[in-house]
Amino acid sequence: MQEEKYRVYSVSTPPESVTESRGSRPKFWISVEGEKRSWLLKFPRQETGEHWAEKIAAEIGNLIGVNCARVELASCEGRLATICESFISGKDDDANLEHYFFHGYEILEFVVKGYDTSPNLRFRQKEHNVKNIVNVLERVALVGSDDPMPLQNMMMKDLASYAILDGLVGSMDRHHENWMLMFEPMLGETEKFTPSLAPSFDHASSLGRELSDEKRQMILDSNGLLNYLQGGKARGGIFVDSKRKRALSPLRLAKLLCRWQPRFTRPALDIIKSVPNSDFRTVIDKMPSMFMSDIAKEFAYQVVITGKAELIRSIR
Repeated sequence: MQEEKYRVYSVSTPPESVTESRGSRPKFWISVEGEKRSWLLKFPRQETGEHWAEKIAAEIGNLIGVNCARVELASCEGRLATICESFISGKDDDANLEHYFFHGYEILEFVVKGYDTSPNLRFRQKEHNVKNIVNVLERVALVGSDDPMPLQNMMMKDLASYAILDGLVGSMDRHHENWMLMFEPMLGETEKFTPSLAPSFDHASSLGRELSDEKRQMILDSNGLLNYLQGGKARGGIFVDSKRKRALSPLRLAKLLCRWQPRFTRPALDIIKSVPNSDFRTVIDKMPSMFMSDIAKEFAYQVVITGKAELIRSIR
């Protein structure tokens, strides 16, 4: 029996499509037949697997209970791509439930004095660190609730689960534009809003998507995968504190958070521990061969099970 593969949507970029200005890849807001909300069409950079990496990472996130934006594979006028469903309310959603969304940097610049949002600092903003992010969530919870502690704990747990997912798949793109807070109006209220973490999104910089097949094979043959995941070039977008010269790799940061904040990281870790490796293999093997080679699939699988082992080992 032929194994099931992910669906590939056939889409086009109409003349009225809107270009997304942020980020480093060509992106367009489009409509998809049969879908209510807008979708972000994203093309991978040349010689990368950013399209398959984004889809697989989101599916792995769903598998381990992380709230991820919906991602589908696409073919657009002969080019392979992904489409990502907008989680911002659309024209067909309940007009009485207007939500407000703010990127991490938009919140941090209100809390951290002199926070610089220059595009060239996207990966080098030392104030985008664990201490300031925790402080931001604390401040937001104070505004959003008369009893802020449960709300802060919920947001901390959700954000910790995003960091765990990043560590599991080696996602190096969690800079201050790649996480958001959502503010939803309280029932029966017009001026009070409940904050929460928006779904996790933009996981394309993961699973060795930048490597050639030859390089992937070399790393696997030399038992160099853990060094690749924790080495000097595998840096993420979140600093431990403002004194560090470099951000940690996603896996190192996730392991550190597991030791520092076990009550927030433990729920995601317990799920990861319960998921058999064969389920991760299935998620990866469902990728059509026109998107991803066999060695890329094997490398991605080894990234995930190595990350899983390292994260579980960090539990005290």
